[in-house]
Formats: sequence, C-alpha cells, structure tokens
Amino acid sequence: MDSFDRLIIECDINIPYFTEKLKMLNSKYNNGEQLLSFNALITITLLDLFVISKKLCKAETDWEKIFYIKHEYLVIHESIKKLRPDTGITYIQQIIDSKYPELKVQYHKIQDDIDLYKSRVEYKKIQDTRNFNAAHIESRFNKYYKTAFSLDGEEAAKLCVDYVNILLGANEIAIALEKDSI
Repeated sequence: MDSFDRLIIECDINIPYFTEKLKMLNSKYNNGEQLLSFNALITITLLDLFVISKKLCKAETDWEKIFYIKHEYLVIHESIKKLRPDTGITYIQQIIDSKYPELKVQYHKIQDDIDLYKSRVEYKKIQDTRNFNAAHIESRFNKYYKTAFSLDGEEAAKLCVDYVNILLGANEIAIALEKDSI
C-alpha cells in the first residue's frame, strides 16, 4: 500500500468523524458562543483539509490537482488568519489565559507552531496562491498561470500534513474547552 492509499484511508476515517462533530456543534451553537466557535473553526478546517486531500490523491489531471491545491492553500491561509491574527489577542486566548490556566502552555505551543509554520519559505507559496488564484483571480494572466502551474502535489501534501498536525493539537484544546462548557 502506498502513501496515497494510506492517506485516502485516513481521510475516509476522519471525514465522517468530523462531519458528525460539525453536526453536533451546530446543534449546540448558541448565538456565536466563542468556545464553540473555536471548536467549529478547527473542525471545519480539518474536515475541509481531509476532503481536499482525498480528492487531491485521486485527481487525474494537472488542472484537478491545481484546483485542489489552490483550495487547500486557501483553507490553510484563512484558518491561520483566524487562529493566529497578525495583531491583537484572540478571544479564545483571553479565555484560556484567564479561565483555563491548565491549557495555557498547550495553547501557546499551538500559537508558536503556527508562527513556525508561517516562517517557512513554502508559506509564501500558500499566500501567493491564495492571493492570485484561490481567493482572487489575478488579472495578469502570466502571474495567474505561473502561480497555478508552480503548484506541486508533493509539497502541498507535506504542507497539509504539517498543518493538520498543528490543528489536531488545537482540536485537543477545543475538546477540553467543550467538556468544561457542557
């Protein structure tokens, strides 16, 4: 069994799990409650990345691969903006710092891991893809084309796996916060 087959099996396990978790969160959601909102962000991001990864493994054409990589990079970039904004302290960090000191070290490690992830050279490719191909369609065709066709499936898979590992740590925090808020 090759790594793509193993990844597809892992996606097949996780997609139903996170789909059910999302349904459960929806039934509990109460007027934008922040602890559930954090949990929902982690769940939605993981679910999207598992679906994208599965489809990327099964993609047959270059354009299908580009399409899924573009979407993967968009999901990664947008969730990072919410989890680790460039300025200010998130509401969830305020809550953890004040009410959940036992989660403080774990939460700050996630923040540090995100900073390290963003400092990688490859993160520039995520930003460019988001800006020129995924969230916007760049008006300069050459820029759009070069960015799209520079995307590499192996690199995208590595970036996705690394980010999913960060999110799984954040998911542990989300689960702990939810148990306490029940």
